[in-house]
Amino acid sequence: MSSNASRTRILILDDQVLNIEVLLRILERAGYTDVRTLTDPLQFMAVFQDYSPDLVLLDLHMPRRDGFSVLKDLE
Repeated sequence: MSSNASRTRILILDDQVLNIEVLLRILERAGYTDVRTLTDPLQFMAVFQDYSPDLVLLDLHMPRRDGFSVLKDLE
């Protein structure tokens, strides 16, 4: 396992739990251990600010709020 992978904070936002589970397995096999997940885009900014991720994996097409508007909040 790469020491960089173990220190990298990753935040996944996707409304589909199955997508999150697949991504978690892929990341885990690659050595990433500090991963948080969300299915509700309305919670994103609070978690983002608290967690300060190095990388965000973001679904662009979600109900209630799409990923494009989430990206605008990061500007």
